Amino acid sequence: MKRLRELRKAANMSQTDLGKKLNLCQQQISSIECGVVKATEDIIINTAEFFNVSTDYLLGMKTALVNAIDLKENSLYTTQTMEEQVIAYMKSVSHKEKRLILELARTIYDQSL
Repeated sequence: MKRLRELRKAANMSQTDLGKKLNLCQQQISSIECGVVKATEDIIINTAEFFNVSTDYLLGMKTALVNAIDLKENSLYTTQTMEEQVIAYMKSVSHKEKRLILELARTIYDQSL
């Protein structure tokens, strides 16, 4: 899966940690990340839901994260501050997408004044 490794690393998770969350073993996560094994439909859906991204994004078919940061209690990121969540997302997008995010943040900030 094209983006599994970058999402896992952005979340500061080991392959073992992610495997436990998805009910997979570390070897399965490694094989999927390296492209040795194709993920099943269920694994793709569960992984996308876990990271709160679209399956298209997870599979590398879209270049931008589609879903907003999930702040629900059962979110992966509940132990991170909002600032840490933003940094994690920023690490996983292109330079062009970072500029768009910065423009959006400036617009929101300007409207709040």
